[in-house]
Amino acid sequence: IQAVDERHGAPLRPFGGGAYWCLSKECIEYISRFVGERPDVVSFFKHVDIPDEIFFQTVLMNSELASSVVNDNLRYIDWTRGRSPAILETGDFEGLARSPKLFARKFDIEHDEEILDLIDDQLLGKEDAAWIPRSRGASEGSR
Repeated sequence: IQAVDERHGAPLRPFGGGAYWCLSKECIEYISRFVGERPDVVSFFKHVDIPDEIFFQTVLMNSELASSVVNDNLRYIDWTRGRSPAILETGDFEGLARSPKLFARKFDIEHDEEILDLIDDQLLGKEDAAWIPRSRGASEGSR
């Protein structure tokens, strides 16, 4: 990244993180301007592994908005069972319910549909949640 930014002053210090985030309008507008003004950086990131976990974090953390960035993606994700997020099950419901997080992953209706019913009934107050679409993902029955 250093070589990419030499013409524009200080080098960009790389940052990384998850691919799930919540961005303010101010951050989105900054990123949009940056993409228009810095096609060299955009081009560089077309050739890196997992750019969605590096590009936005690098751009924002090298900006005047860095002090407003909060390291919390607001997602309940269980990484304790291996190298990838665990598929949440009925036994995970208590921890999920106590969590202050607004979103959760990873669910698979073919693995455990009951946890989704518990979320509908007990957290969302939807006793008859039949209106909620239950579509299967392309590779596995996850949502």
